[in-house]
Amino acid sequence: MDSRRLYQLWKSLSDAHHPWNKFGCGNKDTLLKGNVEDGSESRQRVMDWWQNHYCASRMKVTVVGTESLKVLGDLAYQNFSKVPNRSLGPLPVTTSPPWSTSSGPDLWFVKTVKDTQRLEISFPIPDQDSLYEHKPSSYISHLIGHEGPGSIFNLLHEQGLATTLSCGLHSAGRGVSLMDIDITLTKLGLGQYEKVLSAIFHYITLLPSALEEPYHFEELRKMAQISFANAEKYAPDAYAKTISQSMNGIYKRDHLISRGVKSWTFNKAHIEDIIRCMTFDKARIFVAAKSFDSMNVQSNWEKEKWYGTEYTKQSLNRDILSILTPEDRALLYLPERNPLLPESLDVGSRSGIDPLKSPVNLHQRPLSTLWYKKDDQFWVPKGSITVQIHSPSTSGTHRQWVQTKVYSQLVMDGLTAKGYNATLAGLDYSVYSSLNGVFVTVSGYNDKLLAALDMVLEQVQALQVRNDRFDVVMEKMKRAYDNVYLKQSGEVSDTFLGDCTSERLYSPPFTRRELDYIDVESVRVHGGRLFERIHLTVLIHGNVTHDTAVSWCDRIERRFAAARAVPIPASACHSRRSLLLPSGCNFVYTAAVPNANEANCAVSYLCQVGDVADVRVRALVSLFSSMVSEPFFSMMRTKEQLGYNVSSSIWNETASGGVRFRIQSTRHPDFLESRIDFFIDWYLDVLKAMESAEFDEYRRGAVEKKRKKLVNLAEEQTRFWNYIENGYLDFERAENDAREIEKLTLSDIIGFVETYLHPSSPGRRKLSIRLVSQVGQCPGARTSSSISQGVPATLYSQEELVKLRSTMVLSVCATPLISGRPPPVAAF
Repeated sequence: MDSRRLYQLWKSLSDAHHPWNKFGCGNKDTLLKGNVEDGSESRQRVMDWWQNHYCASRMKVTVVGTESLKVLGDLAYQNFSKVPNRSLGPLPVTTSPPWSTSSGPDLWFVKTVKDTQRLEISFPIPDQDSLYEHKPSSYISHLIGHEGPGSIFNLLHEQGLATTLSCGLHSAGRGVSLMDIDITLTKLGLGQYEKVLSAIFHYITLLPSALEEPYHFEELRKMAQISFANAEKYAPDAYAKTISQSMNGIYKRDHLISRGVKSWTFNKAHIEDIIRCMTFDKARIFVAAKSFDSMNVQSNWEKEKWYGTEYTKQSLNRDILSILTPEDRALLYLPERNPLLPESLDVGSRSGIDPLKSPVNLHQRPLSTLWYKKDDQFWVPKGSITVQIHSPSTSGTHRQWVQTKVYSQLVMDGLTAKGYNATLAGLDYSVYSSLNGVFVTVSGYNDKLLAALDMVLEQVQALQVRNDRFDVVMEKMKRAYDNVYLKQSGEVSDTFLGDCTSERLYSPPFTRRELDYIDVESVRVHGGRLFERIHLTVLIHGNVTHDTAVSWCDRIERRFAAARAVPIPASACHSRRSLLLPSGCNFVYTAAVPNANEANCAVSYLCQVGDVADVRVRALVSLFSSMVSEPFFSMMRTKEQLGYNVSSSIWNETASGGVRFRIQSTRHPDFLESRIDFFIDWYLDVLKAMESAEFDEYRRGAVEKKRKKLVNLAEEQTRFWNYIENGYLDFERAENDAREIEKLTLSDIIGFVETYLHPSSPGRRKLSIRLVSQVGQCPGARTSSSISQGVPATLYSQEELVKLRSTMVLSVCATPLISGRPPPVAAF
């Protein structure tokens, strides 16, 4: 929301005659501007554009498929040969910057919708498109965006002034490049934004000295080349898009796939050209916050044309460069060599191996359970380690759960500087918590994977909770929960839906209030108890041998055993559960959209079907959802034009599988729900009239989707871990579902809709969330459904959430389902 508003303000405040000044989205007013009543003017403008710009010589086509090159070429010719070639030549290029840099630095204060503080700086720099074989902008953004010791961010982070910093190249149109620095400030940082600016401009003065140290560029080039050489597959449509974009750029023909990464060369002059542009006088600066009441900001606020964003321009203190103290300047220096860059990239022999479909259980000990799978189909020098730390102290109470979340955030905060080298070396890590425990994940090039894991686990176990960092993390978390409902109303209605059916009511408002009662000492005490009684569930996956996986798990065990961790039985580990709607219910929960300025209402409409562990339930829900998605979208959005945000999807929780419909609209949710009822009734008639050949095609598509091959190592790891964490261990679920879908008939789907979804069904289990906008009167209030209801609606107000939840029953825990077999234990 605020990002889009700020982006448009950058554009609107640029030169009025520059192409970048235009509205970035468009709306009804811009579409119909100058229109006569019948809309013919808009159509004529589209036709004029087609005549002037739609030209084959300005287009590039990429076709990706398993067919031969001849077949693919024939397909391209058949579908695109009729595109007219008007010989228009290359697209026009703009060479002037989007704003003048001759009048000194510009400083703008901007009001945001969410409670957030940001500092954005932008510098016009020479066009970078033709410099892709030298990447000077990547060199600069790497140094300024660094987060390790000596960096701008490390200084600001340690002093509690900022929580994120990024730097990167931005295009303002063909021929125009910008170097942007974006910082998320704390409230303390907002008040000291001049010090933040002083740190940035001082660091920029250090950049020329980096040119004398070749390793800065060499490390960048090495990792880029390793990443390209070991790139994994991704979605073919995204791949085709990437290649066509390269073709439309300035890349040489043999660089279209690599984008020249193999031929990167250091060019000192191009880097110096950028540095010369990043001066105080050439900067344009935005300071954005919800309120500036505590600062000396002028009150002559203006409003941006398109979004109404309030802003004001003020003069910038030219003494800003001298604000930084000598002590602070000493803390700013260029990064040292990265010791975590991968060296060994060997993946072993690929011959004669039949890929396994699931991980194997190497051991089940009192302290740990180890799952393992060697990469046997992607053959990349990467791996992952996932550790779930089960502890009764994680979420026994709401306060414990909040304390665990704070502790996890503090761990990640403490890893910011020391973990940045790992990130640059292609190693990702995370520490987070849920009701089920604390999770530690490390993934990337397996050569230094263990070193990264040791770094993270050391921080997890030996965290020193500093008062100053606690204050920063708490501010960040409180702000996040304050903003949690300041998003699209459709997303909020789904959040409410999850609150209604979750095992525990740890909703955002309750959690936000709980944060006010958490202090630094309570988190220290909680951290000391968190890992006293535990069980570890570990998945090691990728380019890792069996013996190595066992030794790594032993190493993890020894860490916690050395801290005198006591093993707990499996029965003491929290297992996921959910609330189940009773048979024959039609619950309606109505509340106001929390954001008082949000004009859209929303409805999320859930029908629970049965136990997600039942393969037939999963098959029915999957097939129906794949069939109904397009017609629901077409009717609700395209034909009835109820709103932009329209979707239907599977809604699975522990022991519960179902279908969820959602509409976000300026219409009242009473009306929206009546249209969902109408759609279900209409689609039932469509099913009854459907030809068997059409149904067979839908079924074939659903089966193909289930049997779609995993495209990379990360997808496989995610699938395995999901089934381990949810407790079902059903690693072959996709194939089991595909076989079950193949058995389904059209009569089965008709019966499914009549029994579980149709409003007239007396046994239907339905819950809808209706969120009503607080902005004006929404048309359609008190609209009644035209479809007869098998069960009268039971209405619940915003204050009756607990009462609504009390009508439901708690599900059973997940039971392992491995194709009817117990969990496999490897025999080695």
